[in-house]
Order: sequence, then C-alpha cells, then structure tokens
Amino acid sequence: MIDTFGKIMSDIHRGKKTRCFIEREDGYTNESSSEEYFYPYNRWGKGEKEAIKLVNKKVLDLGCGAGRHALYLQNKGFSVTAIDISPGAVEVAKLRGVKDVRKMNMNKLRFGRNEKFDTVLMMFNNFGLGGSMAGTKKLLKKLHKITSENAQIIASSLDYTAAKNPAHLAYQKIKKKGLGLTIKLRVLYKKQKGSWFDLYTISPKEMPELLEGTGWRMAKKIPEFYFKKRSPSYIYVLKKVKNGKT
Repeated sequence: MIDTFGKIMSDIHRGKKTRCFIEREDGYTNESSSEEYFYPYNRWGKGEKEAIKLVNKKVLDLGCGAGRHALYLQNKGFSVTAIDISPGAVEVAKLRGVKDVRKMNMNKLRFGRNEKFDTVLMMFNNFGLGGSMAGTKKLLKKLHKITSENAQIIASSLDYTAAKNPAHLAYQKIKKKGLGLTIKLRVLYKKQKGSWFDLYTISPKEMPELLEGTGWRMAKKIPEFYFKKRSPSYIYVLKKVKNGKT
C-alpha cells in the first residue's frame, strides 16, 4: 500500500503546507482540504457537533486519521480505541496524544474477546470504506458482534443522489448498479499517487434496505455542513437490533 494519506498527515503535523487532490478513476480530480483532519472542535460543522454529543461509553473510532475525534472524546473522559489502515496517520495520532491507536484494516477487525464497544464512529464519509454493498453489510455484521447490547454507530456517508455536476451524473450513469454507488478513488500528493480504493456511497432512502439483516436500524440522520454550507453528506445514527433481527 502506498501511504499517501499518511504522508499528508505527517506533513501537516510538522507544519508544512500541503496541497492534495482526490482523483476518480474517470480522471475527474478535485482538490481536498486535508487540514480538516486537524480542526479543533470550534471549527467543526454543526452536524458534526450535534452527532458527537450522542457518543456514549466505550468508543471505537474507525478510520481515525490524525485523531481529531478520538482526542476530543478522550479529553472528555471517554475510553477510545482508534484505528486506521495508514501507518503514517496512526503515528501522527500517537504523537498528538491518542492513547490507544492501532494500525488496522476496518474490514479485518481483530479485537480481544472481552473488548466490546458502545459507540462506533465512522466520520469523514468512512461509512463507505466497506467498498461495496456486500462489503458494507459484512462490516456491519462484524460490528454487531464486537459491540454491546445497546450499541450505536455514528457514521458519515456521501449521498451520491445530491450530485448536480454533469461529470458526476455521467459517472453515475456508467457505474450505478443496484443499491448505492461505489466510487473508485485515489489520493494525489506532490509526485506521489496513492493506491486506488473503493468508496461506497448510499442515499438516505436506500439506507433502510442496506441495513436489512445486518442487525442495525436507522434511528436518525443529521445533515452535514462544511464552512456553513450544506454538504452532500449525512451523519447516520444506527441503533443495534437485538439478536440481529430487523
């Protein structure tokens, strides 16, 4: 794996100016503001602030990046385990003070038998890192097994149906198959090109169908805002269904 994301996190942490881009497989490229991974609470969007208030007890932060959410919750007294697949991001999170941060692929979760979580965080559109409908369902079932009886998932996901850009609509026309939409992306930074990865996106209308049989139900959706503008993403609050039934 080419750890382009980790390199960006490391450079920002060391005070370097960064300019990075997200490239889609069809060549569409957009500049990304990676400094957001370091924003203090007072610079968070109102949807994010609303969602973080719902966190309770023992927390698992999936795709923690530079540790923005883990640090905030840790300082509030929560027990937080943070994971990221990027070695560079994990190192930065450690340097910033996250007490329990581990390099781990969220699609290959490995925890001790007695490690049970009450809240699972999947921010910055990390709900999509399951990569596909099947991969996301598999991840949700795994999270059902490693969480407590009354657990919740607080997860951010891009709503692809909000797209208006003709380039996005043309891409969707080619790629749309079944429930949700999988987008293939990579990170570009300086002369480095990151590895391609799949981001699964889902609309609010499709979410209940996706959750069928996973042991989770949608309890709430919170619109996201960045720079006081409405984002095409939602934060979903999913509640655990006992015995895995929906």
